[in-house]
Amino acid sequence: MLQPAVLCRHLFLAAFIFCLVTYAPVVGDSACTAGCHLHGTCNEELARCDCPRHRSGANCSEQLHLPSVCKKYGFDVVSCTQETPGHCLNNCTGRGRCWAGWCQCQPGFYGADCSLSLDPVTRQPVLLAGLGYRPAARGPAIYIYEVPPRFNTWRNIDKFDRPLYAHLWKRIVSSGHRTLDPDAADYFFIPTDF
Repeated sequence: MLQPAVLCRHLFLAAFIFCLVTYAPVVGDSACTAGCHLHGTCNEELARCDCPRHRSGANCSEQLHLPSVCKKYGFDVVSCTQETPGHCLNNCTGRGRCWAGWCQCQPGFYGADCSLSLDPVTRQPVLLAGLGYRPAARGPAIYIYEVPPRFNTWRNIDKFDRPLYAHLWKRIVSSGHRTLDPDAADYFFIPTDF
């Protein structure tokens, strides 16, 4: 017969493994080029490796000329490549690192705020998997396009007078009106700073 302390450890370990298997996305079968997660974020749904503003290539392994790239997007060289927790959309949902407004998501998660993953069985996109997200009971359903980061999160939002697109984007995401099914959407939102 197991001692109570040993039994508790076994039950804790079993519960931990169950949670990992149930709520963690599959990362071994990545659709992106090998090594994407080292510097970038793999958009599993589109098989696209999204790179930070100062990197390029199929797996973000190519370093670009920092002064010109950073200046283009409204940064100095230091702030362009600096980790800035709290300065990203929804703080990367706690599933990534924030680099001056751009989220580098943990493997298996993607999206501008790392809120998306693929269901391990159906391979369909899931919003905020394992976080108890519930869509709003009433109101419009809004589909948000996941555009390449050069159209929104690469820019220095502090340089904008009123970044209306960013405020609207955050509000849609936090309100529970976001849908991942374009056929169920009442409205469509393309988050871009142009």
